[in-house]
Amino acid sequence: MKRVLALGLLTGLVVGLLPAAPVPVGAQGTISLEIRTGNLASPLVTEVAEDGGSRSLWLYARATGVPSAGNVRISLGTGTATAGTDFTNPTASGVDVVLYVGGSTTQSSTGVTITPVDDSLVEGNETIVISATRASYTIADLVVTINDDDDDITLSFDNGGSPAEAITGVDEEGGAQTVRVVATPAQTVNSARSVSVTIADGTTSLGDYGISVTSTTVTIAANATSGTSTALTVTPVGDSSVERNETLSFTGTLSGYDIKGADLLIFDDDDDITLSFDDGGTPAMAITGVSEGGGAQMVRVVATPKRAVNSARSVSVTIADGTATTTTDYAISATSTTVTIAANATSATSAALTVMPVDDTTAEGDETISFTGSVSGYDVKGSDLLIFDDDDDITLSFDDGAGAAVTGVSEKAGAQTVRVVATAAQAPSANITVNVTIADGTAASPADYAFSSTPTTITINSGDKVGRSAALTFTPVDDTAVEGDETISLTGSLSNYDVAGSELLIYDDDDDITLSFDDGASIPAAITGVSEGGGAQTIRVVARPAQTVPTDRAVTVTIADGTASSPGDYAISASSTTITILGNSTAEAAVLTITPVDDATPEGNETIIVTGSLSGYDVKGAELLIFDNDDDIVLSLDDGAGSPSAVTGVTEDGGAQTVRVVATAPQPVTGNLTVTVTIADGTAASPGDYGISATSTTVTINNGDTVGRSAALTVTPVSDTNVEGNETISVTGTAPNYDVRGANLLIYDDDDDIVLSFDDGAGT
Repeated sequence: MKRVLALGLLTGLVVGLLPAAPVPVGAQGTISLEIRTGNLASPLVTEVAEDGGSRSLWLYARATGVPSAGNVRISLGTGTATAGTDFTNPTASGVDVVLYVGGSTTQSSTGVTITPVDDSLVEGNETIVISATRASYTIADLVVTINDDDDDITLSFDNGGSPAEAITGVDEEGGAQTVRVVATPAQTVNSARSVSVTIADGTTSLGDYGISVTSTTVTIAANATSGTSTALTVTPVGDSSVERNETLSFTGTLSGYDIKGADLLIFDDDDDITLSFDDGGTPAMAITGVSEGGGAQMVRVVATPKRAVNSARSVSVTIADGTATTTTDYAISATSTTVTIAANATSATSAALTVMPVDDTTAEGDETISFTGSVSGYDVKGSDLLIFDDDDDITLSFDDGAGAAVTGVSEKAGAQTVRVVATAAQAPSANITVNVTIADGTAASPADYAFSSTPTTITINSGDKVGRSAALTFTPVDDTAVEGDETISLTGSLSNYDVAGSELLIYDDDDDITLSFDDGASIPAAITGVSEGGGAQTIRVVARPAQTVPTDRAVTVTIADGTASSPGDYAISASSTTITILGNSTAEAAVLTITPVDDATPEGNETIIVTGSLSGYDVKGAELLIFDNDDDIVLSLDDGAGSPSAVTGVTEDGGAQTVRVVATAPQPVTGNLTVTVTIADGTAASPGDYGISATSTTVTINNGDTVGRSAALTVTPVSDTNVEGNETISVTGTAPNYDVRGANLLIYDDDDDIVLSFDDGAGT
């Protein structure tokens, strides 16, 4: 049985009075309280975030083995949180609610709203106690913790420059480098605070670096948002060991605050292997590609380590389509190969591969074949083998005289500078000169434009691929005619070369009308879509011309299915309409009513297409979105018990602990749904901070259900003595057609606790 009450914690409480059944002498069974996010299959709630706003939850009284029904009186007890100061004060003088359980009524519930006060006080986590009574039964209090968000200070780094730039590490080969520690509080501090910072080995040792100090202090001034330490000098040892990126550990302490430490990385420069190519000749010549018209050509893969390897390394190379497609653009003798680098060698080559480009007549530009590699302990930088297109040897285009590419000029912008750019597919072996002619296309000179000169030449120098003309001045005629974009023709010629011409556009500024949407209010607000669950909603289609129209113009607007289909996904008051833009007006609109179908299918946001037409004008259509409300799956965690309890983390000193991943869908799923879950480092790093029985798992939500759980996982935190604050393990997921919201599993640090006790003043 479920009733909804609005509470402040228990705000605006309504007392439900039910007839009390007699309680038998020697009452049996147990009665317990719990708070959940929804029904009994939803997660338990034991804590709320101070800055999390109102939480609408359900308070349950559950009876096990209680032979007869009766009233359970539930009230707000005393905790460390103060009503009215730390959470919203009840509005009624009586703060009791009665739930009726026992006998065949095993559970009863009421809605609760927990609203913490998001202050800026550093007060630590506080508790709200909810208690219950029933004659002859002892019922345990229910405690809800308000997690304080004001006592965190986070350490990070900058380079000490002016202005300073945030950094995460230093380069192994960079020599002495300046680093400052930055301390950032969650809230500005009300008086100066000094954070004591200790610097120690992480995965590094003193053989890997030198540092000017092993401790420092960061002072955060009153009302400041951060503070920085004095400059530290970190000097990595530029060795030749392949040791991957290593860390220095920075931890901090300050009474009354949780300090989140940070690791400064030393970026290793010895673990790179780079792939490239040669032609397999004697001597071999380095190449970057093969010629489309060159027939069968020999290619070898070259693997070059940054440092000579100390023992043989075999790089596995995979060959796959890049922008080139096999059989259509090329054939190759193998789709994988191996490059073995001998001990102490600086490079090695694969066996010869034969590449046969398809010599078509399509001007498609240079295309790529992708070569990637892998070998344990190394970062392998792949490479693309080019197929040099032989169908469009020199291409003409334009830039703005400063090097930025342009495709056209604005009719209303006056005199504008353009240069003609000639780009060769291959760098020529000697200087070449392209003859370029500029002439009318659909634009006519002098009615539409003037040019400073029409014939020109472009020289591409030996060894270069690009040449540019002298600057040309182009002046469009800014008329008021709606004539559409017009073109100026650019052609070129050069003996033994194919020169692909181009067109320079004159962008007409008189013929654009743009469609958009607003909400139809008296003061309309622009919108991009409507909510699937929002029922009938009013929208207006707005037609806005780039220039005020001289006389009335009627835009015919058509509304049609995009990815949304009518009537399955929506209904609309009209599938077409007319918007008349009055003479000298800047915009007009038509009103429509759209009613999305609020189904339970996760289908993602869908679109309705709105297009327009008007003779002599370019009408830019728009898409109206239907925002789907069914495709979110939320990941959380429980303790894997027979009656599972929600968990947010594990204790650092708790040894091996069982957790399960819980996936909750907003609607019962149709057909079994499998969520693929990945577990990875957050701020905690494996194996230094934890071990886990699996780094991936799956959660199946069965047909008709909303909740599924993974198999049990075992998390074993490393119980060290570092004060590092609570750290996180990241849990993310994917599922077809769903947005999956991940979660963080906390490792609760046990090294930052201080316990208060008492003695008699004599030390005993």
